[in-house]
Amino acid sequence: MDGARRRAAVVVLGDLARSPRMGFHALALAGEGFLVEIIAVVDKPVGRDLATNDAVRIRSIAATPPPTAEASRVGTARKVAGQVARLAAALRRSERADIVIVQNPPAVHVLPLLLVICRWRGSRLIVDWHNFGWTILGLRLGRSSRLVAVAGWLERGLAARADDHLCVTEAMRDWLRGHLGVEPVVLRDLPAQRFVALRDGDRGALRRDIVQRLGLSEDERRAACDGTARIIVSATSWSRDEDFSVLLEALRLWSLRPAAESLPPLIVVVSGAGPLREEYDRRARAMDLPRIALRTVWLSDADYPRLLAAADLGVCLHRSSSGVDFPMKVVDMLGAGLPTCVLDYGPCLREVLRPGDDCVFFNDAAELMRAWLRLFVEDPLSLAAMRERIAAEPQQTWSDHWRERMLPLLERRAGVRAL
Repeated sequence: MDGARRRAAVVVLGDLARSPRMGFHALALAGEGFLVEIIAVVDKPVGRDLATNDAVRIRSIAATPPPTAEASRVGTARKVAGQVARLAAALRRSERADIVIVQNPPAVHVLPLLLVICRWRGSRLIVDWHNFGWTILGLRLGRSSRLVAVAGWLERGLAARADDHLCVTEAMRDWLRGHLGVEPVVLRDLPAQRFVALRDGDRGALRRDIVQRLGLSEDERRAACDGTARIIVSATSWSRDEDFSVLLEALRLWSLRPAAESLPPLIVVVSGAGPLREEYDRRARAMDLPRIALRTVWLSDADYPRLLAAADLGVCLHRSSSGVDFPMKVVDMLGAGLPTCVLDYGPCLREVLRPGDDCVFFNDAAELMRAWLRLFVEDPLSLAAMRERIAAEPQQTWSDHWRERMLPLLERRAGVRAL
């Protein structure tokens, strides 16, 4: 490259606040001397680190509402075309970038546009695979749908024409290698620096502060602060790849246990925003769950890590549509020192997780309830031991991992040198 300041574009067609990995890309590129333009949907406030970075500019594009079961194909097509047009307008106003990183999914409908613009401007297009769009579509339409088959064919064919590929697991790398004939770089998700494990004394003080924000009754706040109640945390985008009926059923089974009144009360906090939240809120309100407080909330970038650090146990209900992705929420929970119950959907989870050391796997609501029973009642020392092991585990930072995996790729492909 010449002596001019290097430029990068990061394209996010989901909400930027709920796409932390793409924000990490932008910050890492800025740290390597790039001027970075993020072109993204901005529904929620972004973190201060992004908003105040002089080398990062955020260009907001309007969101496309998620398709509903009642939406017509014509209506959905118009919405998709509208987003493509808005992205085209944003790219037309943007400076030429040396590299363009796009999050996929949901990018299949804009890949033709990005391929054309990158070829025209001489930019390298990098697809960062989090999952597969066609398998997510299959959750709504069924894997046998012709539309799903066409979407898969388009996604594989278009994405294969990108210059480089990133992905989140070795299993995903192997799938992309076998089906697209590409050689992706495995860039794992890692927690931001704000996710930190705390000592018990610090956790107690934080717990007293955070429970004030959850809309609990006075008795519930008192039980949470004195340790009588157990705080369980989950996080979600309220989408079809997470079945929260499993959590609701596990809570129902807990409330029906013999001598349930002798079990510790539960305070269950689900953080996130998304299309299915209202449906699950309605179902939860209709349930009789004595000694259980269930709250669905949206927490800021500052408060969410604090909640994880203060909680007793995490729950991940992500059921991968592809079987080869990895849930970011688990990464954040481990970063905050929080042992987690994880729905077991495939071997790729074991690339990172060690059952019994940092997590417990479950397959259904009954197993999830039994995990709570063991960790909270029968063997609470095992929960404490998991927390200690997580806190003692050396944590690689995103910036170090990014420089280890991403910089060699940029050096080979685009002549970028580390600063």
